[in-house]
Amino acid sequence: TALTKPRAGGMPMRRVLVLNCGGTIGMQDTAHGYACGPSGFLSGICRSVPMIHDPAFDLAPHLDAVDAASRGDMLVTPVGEFGTRTLFRIVDYDPLLDSSNMTEKEWVRIASDIAAAYDAWDAFVVLHGTDTMAFTCAALSLFLHN
Repeated sequence: TALTKPRAGGMPMRRVLVLNCGGTIGMQDTAHGYACGPSGFLSGICRSVPMIHDPAFDLAPHLDAVDAASRGDMLVTPVGEFGTRTLFRIVDYDPLLDSSNMTEKEWVRIASDIAAAYDAWDAFVVLHGTDTMAFTCAALSLFLHN
């Protein structure tokens, strides 16, 4: 995995964009069973788990002008096994979908979002339910072949 250039403090940071399309990982318990949480729900959960987000870490010296505009959306992991941290941002799709409702339209959107952000991030994670995950993976492999 590529590391970004060291920023203030000399610590390289991986940058990961997380695209939350829906699925069980972002659901919450409701009176009517599990349902997709509201926008920001998954980020809120991540912020509350110390193994996922280090709230004491000062992000400011590590953000460029683009990042600074969305500073509130950024999360950072604690120092990992190899002495690095990972800066990540979760982008919630609207609407969040049960994967059984995914169509070609969503596949194009995911691929377009990855292509548009490709040079600014080291890696991408697509959160997605399991019902049509294989179809989405196949479509993305064709759309993003280079």
